[in-house]
Amino acid sequence: MNTSVLFGIIYNVLIIMYLNNLEDKSCNCIMDWRHNYIKYFCGVIIILEILTLIINIDNKSIILKIFSNLLVVLLTHIVYLHMLEI
Repeated sequence: MNTSVLFGIIYNVLIIMYLNNLEDKSCNCIMDWRHNYIKYFCGVIIILEILTLIINIDNKSIILKIFSNLLVVLLTHIVYLHMLEI
């Protein structure tokens, strides 16, 4: 099992928990597009890291690594465009 992937999942979950904690406190300082962007981006990263654990990209070919990097770029762009609409 890849410890860096597990660390990444835990780190992103902590970020989402922190952002949700700020929302519960009704802090107006966080009501910005960047807050939502970080929240959704962390969710995308968690999903990709779980997929990495499932298919074990470290032991696969270079094509899967390139595909996963392109997927991160694509999902990041989609999340960013979605945030611009809100």
